[in-house]
Amino acid sequence: MDLLAPEIQTSVEDQYASRKLELETAIKELLGEAYIVDVDLCAVWPYAERNGGSNFGATITGYFEGFIAALKRYVRIYGEPGKLCFNRVVTERTIELKVNPLGEEYSSAISASITHGVYAILFHPRWFGTPMCVPPRDHGFEVIRREVDRLQVPMNLLGHSFTLVAQHSVEKLFDSESARLQTGFSRLLGVPVVLDPNWGEVYAALQATRRSHDSDNGLGQYAFRCFEDLYDRLEILPELRDPATQQQIRSRLSESTFTIRLQVLLQKESDIDLVVVQSGVALIQFTPSLFLHGDGYRDKGAWLLKDILQLE
Repeated sequence: MDLLAPEIQTSVEDQYASRKLELETAIKELLGEAYIVDVDLCAVWPYAERNGGSNFGATITGYFEGFIAALKRYVRIYGEPGKLCFNRVVTERTIELKVNPLGEEYSSAISASITHGVYAILFHPRWFGTPMCVPPRDHGFEVIRREVDRLQVPMNLLGHSFTLVAQHSVEKLFDSESARLQTGFSRLLGVPVVLDPNWGEVYAALQATRRSHDSDNGLGQYAFRCFEDLYDRLEILPELRDPATQQQIRSRLSESTFTIRLQVLLQKESDIDLVVVQSGVALIQFTPSLFLHGDGYRDKGAWLLKDILQLE
């Protein structure tokens, strides 16, 4: 810092150094871990000087404030799993500000990298300290999420190699509604029913067909729809209102619970069975396309009932 002109040093002291503890406290409150913010002033100053930045200290602080604003939304959306993943991949507990090494042609206004356990806020070399970049606007929460996912997915921190988007979808669109539907199946069949979305196998099949990015946002919804569609097909069957049929179902499903499990197969639609019942488990089969877009098979409920009644 001693290499900077006195007026620049004053700007840094008044607008950045004096607020450093405030910034670090805000990050700790969000992540539950102590972090430091850091910047190599001598490495960053030439970009502010070239670009005509008039308040170097405030510019630095603005980038960290933009990060904190994005982190607030990241934590609000992804919750504890989001905090867990961030803390596990940013092992050095450091948030630093540095120039984007991609240069002017390929840099975004603000991007991020996590290298050797350090989270780097990467600024555009030509836009640093100019109105072309407004950190609270340009540092979106997805900037954080994408970089965290890049590292946490190979570590399998969430299980099933889920991205944070997939995990959030499952929590919000499946877990919150599945208990109600599971109770409905149990009532229809007269035996305890467990719904098994089979996340690991289903997600792996979608990834194998490069459909994981399409499905991440709606993964929980797609799985719930598969079960809900089967329930709707089953509920309208008049046979289920027959006490004799109910007795047959209970005698066939002698296990303590009956599991309905989703299965996504990398096969042609003509090669899958749609419904297979064996050993107390009903496999409801889909191709990746059918899983994502619905299958429309109106007789699926009848096939499930028929397979149950044919069990030995």
